[in-house]
Amino acid sequence: LDRARDMEASAAAIADALNRHNNRNTGRVRVGAPDGFGNAILSRILPELISEDPGCEVELVPVPASHKLWRRDVDIAISLDRPMAGQTVMRKLIDYDLRLYASPSLLAKAPAPETREDLRAFPFVGYIDELLYTSELDFNRIILPDLDVIYKAATVKAQFDAVRNGSGMGVLPCFMAQDSDLVPVLPEDIQFSRTYWLLYPEAYKDLARIRTVSDFIHRRTHELAEIFAFFFF
Repeated sequence: LDRARDMEASAAAIADALNRHNNRNTGRVRVGAPDGFGNAILSRILPELISEDPGCEVELVPVPASHKLWRRDVDIAISLDRPMAGQTVMRKLIDYDLRLYASPSLLAKAPAPETREDLRAFPFVGYIDELLYTSELDFNRIILPDLDVIYKAATVKAQFDAVRNGSGMGVLPCFMAQDSDLVPVLPEDIQFSRTYWLLYPEAYKDLARIRTVSDFIHRRTHELAEIFAFFFF
């Protein structure tokens, strides 16, 4: 298996060298990302790269629960988990804030919560336990044990839609919620911060197309840095 991966990397490097010799930056790059970052950020910025560099061919896919860079499921992965081992190039992408949010219609049904215990009067939305691909997203258990979670979904986009619909409160990335009518609940008490990491196989570190796409994602994400932080007027 190691020999096969080495042969694949060598073939990719040869093709990449030929493209550089011909002043071309071509070849497919598959980027895998969690649905929140993928749908809210990458789906907006990656088309810019295609406009800047028409030779690039980029694929954006959801990161599966058990994606394996070494198995070449994706070429570049955006991950919440920092790998502790393996032949992987790792770059910190960005920290992002999350808060507990509710719709105005839901908050109108009961007195505004002043403490965590008051949250028991409200329904919640969250992830499906068996499909939670990282413990970093198990927010409801951290807030309060045995909350009334009436709606569960595998994606944060589905949870966002449920919270906006008034189905329940839910923890959401601020970069998704800040342009909506959602109201942060106990934002000074209930605070979360997580980190996105950009990863790709070490065997790909010299490939021009991988560097082009990874550098672009890193640069554009940092240009948008302010939307990843919580603010509330």
